[in-house]
Amino acid sequence: MGLFTFIFFFERHWDRAAGPLGPTLLLPQFRPQAVGALQVRRGTQFVRLQREGESWRLAAPVNYPAQPVMVDNLLQALARMERQNPIHAKTLADFGLADPAALIVAQQGDTRTEVQVGALTPVGGQVYVRVVGVEDVYTMDASLLSLIPENADAWRSTALLSLPGGTAFDRFEVRSTTKGVGYALQFNTTNRLWRLSKPMQARADRVKVESALLKCLQARVSRFVTDNPGVELEPYGLQPPKFELVLGAGTNDLLVVQFGAGVTNNPDLVYARRMSHTNVVLVPHDLAEQLQVPFVTLRDRHLLAFPPGAVTQIEVRQQENIVIRKTGTNQWRLVEPLDLPADNSLVRELIADLYSFEVAEFEKDVVTDFAGYGLEKPMAQVFFKAGNTNGTAVTNSVLAQADFGTNAAGRFFARRPDESSVYAVREEDFLKVPQYAWQLRDRRVWNFSATNVTRFTVSQGGRTMQLLHRGTNEWLLAPGSEGLVNEYAVEEIVYRLGELTAGAWFGRGEEARTNLGFTNHSYRLELELRDGDRTQTLAVEFGPSLRSQIPLATVQLEGQPWIFQFPWQLFQMIQRDLPLKRPAGPEK
Repeated sequence: MGLFTFIFFFERHWDRAAGPLGPTLLLPQFRPQAVGALQVRRGTQFVRLQREGESWRLAAPVNYPAQPVMVDNLLQALARMERQNPIHAKTLADFGLADPAALIVAQQGDTRTEVQVGALTPVGGQVYVRVVGVEDVYTMDASLLSLIPENADAWRSTALLSLPGGTAFDRFEVRSTTKGVGYALQFNTTNRLWRLSKPMQARADRVKVESALLKCLQARVSRFVTDNPGVELEPYGLQPPKFELVLGAGTNDLLVVQFGAGVTNNPDLVYARRMSHTNVVLVPHDLAEQLQVPFVTLRDRHLLAFPPGAVTQIEVRQQENIVIRKTGTNQWRLVEPLDLPADNSLVRELIADLYSFEVAEFEKDVVTDFAGYGLEKPMAQVFFKAGNTNGTAVTNSVLAQADFGTNAAGRFFARRPDESSVYAVREEDFLKVPQYAWQLRDRRVWNFSATNVTRFTVSQGGRTMQLLHRGTNEWLLAPGSEGLVNEYAVEEIVYRLGELTAGAWFGRGEEARTNLGFTNHSYRLELELRDGDRTQTLAVEFGPSLRSQIPLATVQLEGQPWIFQFPWQLFQMIQRDLPLKRPAGPEK
């Protein structure tokens, strides 16, 4: 009865008061995100930090941006501290807390939290911790000390360029203090692109500019040299500096960094001075080198700038006025001067080639008379337009335009109508612009099934051989024909001829056929096809090979010869497996 009475009146109340089992937080009301100020002392080093929005700033011993990650890591560690191994201390000196190794004071609104870090425990890799106002001393993991630097400079942000939170810049300038390099880049908020504004107005290379910006924003201070605003600057090569890096908004300079001489005993470092703090620091030498590049290296060498996916019509004015129009998803058609299906792959290659088209030289930046470059009346023009894709004419604005003029020493002059500059482009790049519409015709020559072929004739001059098709892999010599027949090889050749695709078009018309060396004695293949009651004969003639041994062939399309590059592998099969072979050796 006595034991029951004790449990009922006393022990069950102890359980309720104890709460849940397990360790509880040492600072249950501590919220890291609510801390607005922090004071930290370790040894003789003391720092005071102030929250600035999402970041932190050192207020003492020097006014300087702090490392927010370091501060947040310390605050999070304080919030996670648990009441482990409580020790009722009669004297703080026994635990190194009479003169703590480290002291942390956090201001959370009107609440002041003071944490004292004492000596290391004899074993276990822990440290004694006391919170002012909380009974007992506790042990914590000794890693807490590693979050408190012994050097005040370790609290500083090592970012060379740091602007107050929310501050945006739209000007990036390298300002020469002597007769060295200098340039300025201005950000266009409309098209989200950087543009050179000094020493001249010009398009800037987006990739190069963003790479330089990223390197600057990622640049880190290697060492803090001095914070004395009155220090003699000449020994550091900062009187005068070699050049200045400026981040600005409009005409206002937000941040200026001066760069000076290199370090005598360490060529990988140079002296720099942040004017907002007048302190001298050491930074990597390669950063200074990259900033001092000539402005011309930052110019955009792309002749054209347009969104490739928005193009729905391409116009080329050269030997012919060519119009290619998008008629559906990834489908293109020639509409002028020929009305024929365009080769979708060739059109996509044309867009890609001209999108990546780079100038070889900046011939002249400001031109008032383009006649001397053959650009007053260009010999070739390219237009990229955007609009509907239902096959009708595009009437809205031009996405991009390039004019090409006379040539000189393996290059052609070019310009954009929205600029006063003249560029020089390589001849091999200019030749990517088609001269004739037929160059972009669909390269599929024809499409038929081998099962529809009833007769296959091979001829050259007065020699002829005919093969009759009696079924799959069944080919017989027609009466009057002699030779040996490899039925499987013939079947494969006919199958591939049914999917014949040109490597490239070389010309069209009788004049082109004659000029390219085709004669009435050319090696010739004829295929007779039957589809129900309808009979059709298709023929391909072989002409001379080019110097690179590219086989040329011609077929009749739209009532005239079309000359094209014949597939090399199929050409070799025909030479090897058909009884009549074309004369050995290319014609010259």
